Amino acid sequence: MKKILFIINPKSGGRFGVKLSKVIHNSLVGVLTLDDYDIETVGSELNERIAGLIVKYEKLVIAGGDGTVWHTIARIATLDNLPQIAIIPLGTGNDLARSLGYDKFIKHNGVSAFIQKVLTGYSQQVDVFCINDSIYFTNYLSIGIDAKIANEFNALRKSRWGFLFFSKACNYLAYFILGIKNLIFINPSNFEISGDDVNILINKKLPAFIISNIPSYAGGCSLSDKIEIDDCHFVVSLIENRRDFIKLFTTVFSKTPLNSISKLKQWKINNLQISINSSAFVQVDGEDIADKITNKLTIKHFRKLTFVN
Repeated sequence: MKKILFIINPKSGGRFGVKLSKVIHNSLVGVLTLDDYDIETVGSELNERIAGLIVKYEKLVIAGGDGTVWHTIARIATLDNLPQIAIIPLGTGNDLARSLGYDKFIKHNGVSAFIQKVLTGYSQQVDVFCINDSIYFTNYLSIGIDAKIANEFNALRKSRWGFLFFSKACNYLAYFILGIKNLIFINPSNFEISGDDVNILINKKLPAFIISNIPSYAGGCSLSDKIEIDDCHFVVSLIENRRDFIKLFTTVFSKTPLNSISKLKQWKINNLQISINSSAFVQVDGEDIADKITNKLTIKHFRKLTFVN
């Protein structure tokens, strides 16, 4: 069995992914032989060949943005004998990497030191949840304004204007503009939530409904101090007005969880059924999934994955 497989999205991080292979090779000189590790480049989604390779390695390092990380984890979540996983964050949000402390470590110590940490670090369990037994995620699911923003951002990136998204700064600017534009949007009314002693019929319009498994949300926002990444539960939050939705994004700077400064309705549970309007916008880990789901969602704990810590 080989030591490490690096999966790199070359388009991520202002195309820093293109240069990353050389950084990896230089970092491993005298540490591992060329036979001990491999580097594969991917788009946002894994192909069948690379997905099949993963179980042949002790460690898997995903270098890319939230989309690359989500597509990779969703693709391999059902496989047995998975390696320990680590992330070199190259995207705009990087929420899972931030929650595991990877971004801070790399910022202070560099990529080379992080690769050494991957080789020798301890392990951290991370929960994986599934939607309708077919879509897997580690970070969060949301319905509402931010899901509509994700939908429009991904559509723009795939359009003829995609060449404008060449750096994190451009991505942040696009998110900001779309955020201002979409503050007038609120969820279609009448959806039902049930599970773990929670049974709510919502017949008023809400800016956002959010399920969170990790502390970092939407690029570093802090939604709740109840969240634990490995306890088989997620936190459900109802954002009932635009004021709280705006406050959520100020927590990037204050680092104070939204539930500490606003009276949110929150529940910590491990399974949930949601009935939603067919026109609702839905995103998972920053990726629009509205075209992949039905009007009824069942969300439950699926398994744990082992990450390097």
